[in-house]
Amino acid sequence: VGSTNFTNAGTAGTYRISYYLVDTTADVAAGTLTVTISWNDGTAARTNVSAAIALTGTNFTSGVIYVRLGSGSVSYLTTVTGLYGTSFYSLYMDCERIS
Repeated sequence: VGSTNFTNAGTAGTYRISYYLVDTTADVAAGTLTVTISWNDGTAARTNVSAAIALTGTNFTSGVIYVRLGSGSVSYLTTVTGLYGTSFYSLYMDCERIS
């Protein structure tokens, strides 16, 4: 997934970003996936990158980060590297403004 906005010109505040990855890849050497969350806290552009998740068909991974949005939007992208086969996964994400 290329860079996609959770929010368009989002309201400044604190956001909770949750993700849950279900990996159903059949190949045992299908590469690794990373999830990147980007935002601007009003001072500078910030980025949070998940650990590389091996796509082996047996992974269920989740994570939560908190971001302080100052301006602009919160966005995410996924990257698969080292792909030797076909990867299949579902990525569920939620962006909640909490203050």
